Amino acid sequence: YKSRPMWHKPSAGDVVSHLPGTIIKIMVEEGQAVEAGQLLLIHEAMKMQNRVIAPISGVVVELNVKEGDKITKINTDRVLAIGRNALYFEDYVLSIQYFNQVIKSKPWLAEPYFYRAVAKINLDDFKGAEEDCTLCLQRNPFLTQAYYARGIARQSQEKYDEAIDDYQKGLEFKPEDRQMLVNMAVAFIQKKDYNGAEKTFDDLMTAHPKYSM
Repeated sequence: YKSRPMWHKPSAGDVVSHLPGTIIKIMVEEGQAVEAGQLLLIHEAMKMQNRVIAPISGVVVELNVKEGDKITKINTDRVLAIGRNALYFEDYVLSIQYFNQVIKSKPWLAEPYFYRAVAKINLDDFKGAEEDCTLCLQRNPFLTQAYYARGIARQSQEKYDEAIDDYQKGLEFKPEDRQMLVNMAVAFIQKKDYNGAEKTFDDLMTAHPKYSM
């Protein structure tokens, strides 16, 4: 029980299903303005019809279901583990498909955005990786590796100042992280800030005196 992930409240505008069942009637369409409390769709589960209403006033941005769709409940922990396994074996496209499933089911979780970002970095989709790391950090600003991954994504797009900011933020949590120090020093060199690079290399050698470049 104690090892179960903590529940995170969905965003105010998200409409999610917590029960498997069937969509029998959709009352709105994409682009339509709705009021809080307005009926959005009717969902049948356990032989009972459930009225799904808008939690807030706004505009329907996207409909992810259609009438007749079966809503299944997936084991997100298992799917996330399968995605990580695919990532380990360098099947990046497949891993992204698994992470997409977790994100669609539980968009408030941080970890699937991070792992999807790692897959995108390995596919040279640095812009997509940067966006995923930002989404991850919006959900969990204490995930150190997300700052590291976003730094890589930004550095690969020649956004050196932003990459350095990310490495510095990550180093607040892990002050002696060797790879972040190396990457930050390289970013300083790439932006021709040799004083910054020298200071970072000094910090690296202090933290890891046996480390040889």
